[in-house]
Amino acid sequence: MSTKAIKEEGIEKEMKAMKEGWADVDFELMPMKNAEGVDIIKNFEDCINLTDEHAGVTTNLYFSPFKGPFEAEIDEWKEGLETVGEVLENWVKLMLGYMYL
Repeated sequence: MSTKAIKEEGIEKEMKAMKEGWADVDFELMPMKNAEGVDIIKNFEDCINLTDEHAGVTTNLYFSPFKGPFEAEIDEWKEGLETVGEVLENWVKLMLGYMYL
């Protein structure tokens, strides 16, 4: 019983740490050179790295046999990370394509 409680507490701490990790993330924009009125994401690599890191942690939590009380929260977080990852990926592709022009 105590092992289960300790494992559940670990999951709770991981979820809290990930959420706190995103609290200070700002998507800073900066003007693109030679393109008036067009902004690009500054430091997008940091956001992509954080998304990838948290996706790995979330996957581990998702397959934990102790996730029961947090299953809905983990599912919601996983979906959110997937959405953020897709948006970032598409935004970066668009930025790089535009910069290539």
